[in-house]
Amino acid sequence: AVLHPIGWGLGSDSETIAVDGRRSTAMDGDAQPYSPADARLTAILDSLLLGAVIIDPARHRIVYVNAEAAAIINSPVADMLGKVCHQFICPVAAGHCPITDLHQDIDHSERCVLDHAGEKIPILKTVKKIQFAGREHLLETFMDISAVKEKDRLQGVLEMAGAAAHHLGQPL
Repeated sequence: AVLHPIGWGLGSDSETIAVDGRRSTAMDGDAQPYSPADARLTAILDSLLLGAVIIDPARHRIVYVNAEAAAIINSPVADMLGKVCHQFICPVAAGHCPITDLHQDIDHSERCVLDHAGEKIPILKTVKKIQFAGREHLLETFMDISAVKEKDRLQGVLEMAGAAAHHLGQPL
């Protein structure tokens, strides 16, 4: 099957979603059409200026990545598809997934995502359960807040420098 260049890809080592609109699973041999809703969803996610990743919660495998997520993570989409999320983009250990294991809600939470080199990138993240390819998946959307964090850090340095300069100007 031919993979869509920015999304339809490996749900696991045995699953491929093809451009022709059929999902083939090597384990059961059945080809199931994906829904028009799935196609609309990925078209919308492909157009967003924030990162979007769809994860199979049962296997914690990345099944979809949009171009913005790949840019934030600094990795080709093809290198991300089919990977286990906590080994690739999420800095938590296996068995400690905030969503599936700890049952947390993540809505506009400051978190980190791992880039291709394993460096942490600060993000603002939301995770929602969605129906995709006929079953429940996790949709993670996020935006890089590195520039905001750097601005806050520099603002703090300037405030400390201002306070030090003020105290130095005062007689002891």
